[in-house]
This record gives sequence, C-alpha cells and structure tokens, in this order.
Amino acid sequence: SAHLERSLVAVQMVFENPFGLGLGKSAGVSQRFGVDITPENTYLGVALELGWLGGILFFAFIISLLFELKQKNSELFYSLLGVAIIAFFLHPLEDMPLALRLFLLIGSLNQFKA
Repeated sequence: SAHLERSLVAVQMVFENPFGLGLGKSAGVSQRFGVDITPENTYLGVALELGWLGGILFFAFIISLLFELKQKNSELFYSLLGVAIIAFFLHPLEDMPLALRLFLLIGSLNQFKA
C-alpha cells in the first residue's frame, strides 16, 4: 500500500540523512514548498526533519510523559497514549488545537502538586 511504501521510503531517508533534512521538510509543511515527503508517521516525520538524535529525543519525551502521567494516575495518560499510538499511523500533533490543549493540560499538572 502507499502508506507502507511512504513509511519505508522515510526510514531509508532517515538512514541516509542522520542529521535530518531540516524543519518543514516532511509532512504537510513540505507540500507547501512543492516537495511531498509524507511518512504517514509522526515519529518518522520528526526523525526526517531533526535526524536520528532528534527522533530519539522526541520519542523519549513522549515516553517520559506517559510514565509521569501513569505514575500520577492522571486521566491524561489515556489521552496521550491514544495520541502516541495514532502517531505511528498519522500526524495527530499537526492538529494545533489538539497538540496545544494536550500539552498545556499535561504541563499544568506540575502546577498543582500536593
């Protein structure tokens, strides 16, 4: 399928460009500049733009947030888990209202520590 093919091309490009292609070079933003590199995977998109290190750090950031939310028994754990899983197949964090609300809510948890 085209979805799998795009992801495989993206993986190959990540290995060929270990320092990344630069911001705005994948997914929706790239189409504005006449280039269509859409990996159909948020994590691959980040790795394409920021390189191996950026991709690993982004994934580690999401995992660390999930662990912190689970540790606090926060209802937001399931929201972020859902977005994190969907991110393997789509680009949910490109939806700015969703991303802003989710990360603002997660960030606000630290303001109300007991």
